[in-house]
Amino acid sequence: MSQFLLTLHIMMSVSMYPFKIPIDKYVRTYRGTNVIYVADCFFRLNELHFALSDYQQALEMDNSDWSVRCRLSIVYNEFGILEYYDRHYLEAIDHLTTCIGYNPRIGAYYLSRARARYMIEVCYALLSRVVWQNL
Repeated sequence: MSQFLLTLHIMMSVSMYPFKIPIDKYVRTYRGTNVIYVADCFFRLNELHFALSDYQQALEMDNSDWSVRCRLSIVYNEFGILEYYDRHYLEAIDHLTTCIGYNPRIGAYYLSRARARYMIEVCYALLSRVVWQNL
């Protein structure tokens, strides 16, 4: 496994991954469980779009796989947090709502979405004050 990670890291560092490799070549069965090597590697390398794409393909292959759903929720949570820090609160709410749809058991997802909704309310309140003061 370590040789595989090293090879993937070298591929990513020299930008040799401009094409989409089908995930069914990389899904391996190990002791009865599906392990998705490439998507996990992309996630660890912070290549969230590639990881998301591979996880979605894995979900299409087996819609009942809970581990893939959990991984998808983690990726969407990362997207939501990134959008929140960039002050794109509506996009953050969309990503976090999708995240909750994949795994509704994690309470931190609800808190993150509530923070984004709160910031939208604060922004609209400040905007309305500015508009009323300039009238």
